[in-house]
Amino acid sequence: MKPGALLVNTSRGAVVDEAALVEGLGSGRLGGAGLDVFAQEPLSTDHPLLTLPNVTVSGHIAFYSEESIQQMQQDAARQVVEALEGWPPAFLVNRQVLERSAR
Repeated sequence: MKPGALLVNTSRGAVVDEAALVEGLGSGRLGGAGLDVFAQEPLSTDHPLLTLPNVTVSGHIAFYSEESIQQMQQDAARQVVEALEGWPPAFLVNRQVLERSAR
Protein backbone atom coordinates (compact mmCIF):
# COMPACT_ATOMS: atom_id res chain seq x y z
CA MET A 1 0.00 0.00 0.00
CA LYS A 2 1.10 3.55 -0.59
CA PRO A 3 2.49 5.42 2.42
CA GLY A 4 -0.31 7.15 4.29
CA ALA A 5 -3.00 4.86 2.83
CA LEU A 6 -6.15 4.08 4.78
CA LEU A 7 -7.24 0.46 5.13
CA VAL A 8 -10.92 -0.38 5.55
CA ASN A 9 -11.98 -3.97 6.22
CA THR A 10 -15.65 -4.84 6.53
CA SER A 11 -15.43 -8.28 4.91
CA ARG A 12 -13.64 -10.91 7.02
CA GLY A 13 -11.01 -10.42 9.69
CA ALA A 14 -8.70 -13.09 8.34
CA VAL A 15 -8.04 -11.17 5.11
CA VAL A 16 -5.84 -8.72 7.03
CA ASP A 17 -2.54 -9.60 8.70
CA GLU A 18 -3.26 -7.83 11.97
CA ALA A 19 0.34 -7.91 13.20
CA ALA A 20 1.51 -6.22 9.98
CA LEU A 21 -1.37 -3.75 10.25
CA VAL A 22 -0.40 -2.80 13.81
CA GLU A 23 3.22 -2.34 12.69
CA GLY A 24 2.24 -0.23 9.67
CA LEU A 25 -0.10 1.96 11.68
CA GLY A 26 2.32 2.34 14.57
CA SER A 27 5.20 3.29 12.33
CA GLY A 28 3.13 5.85 10.45
CA ARG A 29 3.53 4.04 7.13
CA LEU A 30 -0.25 3.62 7.04
CA GLY A 31 -2.44 6.61 7.73
CA GLY A 32 -5.24 4.77 9.47
CA ALA A 33 -7.64 1.87 9.53
CA GLY A 34 -11.38 1.37 9.85
CA LEU A 35 -12.37 -2.12 10.94
CA ASP A 36 -15.52 -3.94 11.94
CA VAL A 37 -14.18 -7.49 11.62
CA PHE A 38 -11.17 -9.15 13.23
CA ALA A 39 -9.25 -12.41 13.04
CA GLN A 40 -10.41 -13.32 16.54
CA GLU A 41 -13.84 -12.15 17.62
CA PRO A 42 -14.77 -10.69 19.91
CA LEU A 43 -11.69 -8.48 19.88
CA SER A 44 -9.91 -8.63 23.23
CA THR A 45 -9.89 -5.37 25.18
CA ASP A 46 -6.07 -5.41 25.29
CA HIS A 47 -5.61 -5.88 21.53
CA PRO A 48 -2.87 -3.56 20.16
CA LEU A 49 -5.21 -2.14 17.52
CA LEU A 50 -7.26 -0.54 20.29
CA THR A 51 -4.26 1.43 21.52
CA LEU A 52 -3.64 3.24 18.24
CA PRO A 53 -5.10 6.71 17.68
CA ASN A 54 -5.42 6.17 13.92
CA VAL A 55 -7.78 3.18 14.17
CA THR A 56 -11.57 3.23 14.24
CA VAL A 57 -13.41 0.04 15.17
CA SER A 58 -17.09 -0.77 15.25
CA GLY A 59 -19.35 -3.77 15.51
CA HIS A 60 -20.17 -5.62 12.29
CA ILE A 61 -23.90 -4.87 12.35
CA ALA A 62 -24.29 -2.14 9.76
CA PHE A 63 -26.66 -4.31 7.71
CA TYR A 64 -29.25 -4.51 10.47
CA SER A 65 -32.64 -3.00 9.88
CA GLU A 66 -36.15 -4.40 9.77
CA GLU A 67 -36.02 -4.07 5.98
CA SER A 68 -32.73 -5.96 5.66
CA ILE A 69 -33.98 -8.82 7.86
CA GLN A 70 -37.13 -9.11 5.74
CA GLN A 71 -35.08 -9.02 2.53
CA MET A 72 -32.70 -11.74 3.77
CA GLN A 73 -35.64 -13.96 4.71
CA GLN A 74 -37.25 -13.44 1.30
CA ASP A 75 -33.97 -14.12 -0.51
CA ALA A 76 -33.39 -17.34 1.45
CA ALA A 77 -36.94 -18.58 0.79
CA ARG A 78 -36.66 -17.71 -2.93
CA GLN A 79 -33.40 -19.65 -3.21
CA VAL A 80 -34.93 -22.72 -1.55
CA VAL A 81 -37.87 -22.65 -3.96
CA GLU A 82 -35.53 -22.22 -6.94
CA ALA A 83 -33.37 -25.15 -5.80
CA LEU A 84 -36.47 -27.35 -5.39
CA GLU A 85 -37.50 -26.37 -8.92
CA GLY A 86 -34.11 -27.53 -10.22
CA TRP A 87 -32.41 -24.17 -10.71
CA PRO A 88 -28.77 -23.81 -9.61
CA PRO A 89 -28.25 -21.77 -6.43
CA ALA A 90 -27.78 -18.07 -7.25
CA PHE A 91 -24.69 -17.70 -5.10
CA LEU A 92 -23.02 -21.06 -5.69
CA VAL A 93 -19.25 -20.67 -5.51
CA ASN A 94 -18.18 -24.18 -6.49
CA ARG A 95 -20.08 -24.92 -9.73
CA GLN A 96 -18.20 -28.23 -10.09
CA VAL A 97 -20.55 -29.58 -7.41
CA LEU A 98 -23.39 -29.44 -9.95
CA GLU A 99 -21.32 -31.28 -12.56
CA ARG A 100 -20.54 -34.10 -10.10
CA SER A 101 -24.15 -34.47 -8.96
CA ALA A 102 -25.37 -34.71 -12.59
CA ARG A 103 -23.32 -37.88 -13.20
